[in-house]
Amino acid sequence: MKKVLFGSALFAITAFGASFEGVLSDAKCKHGDESKAGCISKCIEGGSDAVLLSGDEVYTLKGDKAEFVKHAGHKVKIDGALDGKVLTVTKISM
Repeated sequence: MKKVLFGSALFAITAFGASFEGVLSDAKCKHGDESKAGCISKCIEGGSDAVLLSGDEVYTLKGDKAEFVKHAGHKVKIDGALDGKVLTVTKISM
């Protein structure tokens, strides 16, 4: 019974996702400030994965590339589902 309850709780957390805060950057350069927004945008448009720099953690972002470019270099709050170090984005806000 305990295993069933634990599994259900884990599913509920994964299904609803979570919120994360940090700076939206790119996997190639990992700049952490707004002054590098142009560089970050070019790297994402050029094929580098968008990432969220959150403290010591780096999460690869999956979702709308245009939204990632729009928020490049900014401190953001991201809602989404986390699978390992990959964050599938459902919403980005500043």
